[in-house]
Amino acid sequence: MKPPVRGTGATINSRRGHVVPREDGVYALIDPWNEEYLRMRTSLGITAMLEILGGAPVMAPVRLDQGLRGIPGSFAWFTMRGPVAVQESIVALWTSAGVTGWRTYPVEIQNRFEGEVTGYRGLAVIGRCGPIDRSRSQVVERLDGGRYERRVGLHWDPATCDGSDIFMTPTDDSWILMTGRVALLLHQHRARNYNWVDVSAIRYLVDTARV
Repeated sequence: MKPPVRGTGATINSRRGHVVPREDGVYALIDPWNEEYLRMRTSLGITAMLEILGGAPVMAPVRLDQGLRGIPGSFAWFTMRGPVAVQESIVALWTSAGVTGWRTYPVEIQNRFEGEVTGYRGLAVIGRCGPIDRSRSQVVERLDGGRYERRVGLHWDPATCDGSDIFMTPTDDSWILMTGRVALLLHQHRARNYNWVDVSAIRYLVDTARV
């Protein structure tokens, strides 16, 4: 999967940005692609990790390996659409605030440079919404003779949402979404190594041959 195209002015680095998320907003939680922080690898593969991210049962600790040298951040990323692990400080923050739609599982992170990395839990998103209604997004560009469309905005039927604070679209999209309350908690906590984008500003490609 390719990283999502961010909406102009919509992606804010959680430590450096000055824009504060709105409490009544809905935001995508996305990878900032910051090489300063840890990035994970695993022998399980993308498909298996997306299933685990989506709440599939985990019977034993998941082994993760640090792919590149980096410092620990609030989130550790593996796929382009969701973090594979979160620091225990984020677990404590969400737990104390009563944030719904997520759970954790044990991970073993090995740093080939410094040994074991502690203080992380695997993240699974069990809140749901969707599917994405692409007909409601705006086409801003057509590529490759019209086969691919670049669209702006994620839309879904509100009746499909289960009311969770953190939720996920079906696995063919795999967007990790959060309410403005969660985005504000992360902002106030000065969480690191994540970006948020208002769902109205998300840009993504659609293969019209597969729709």
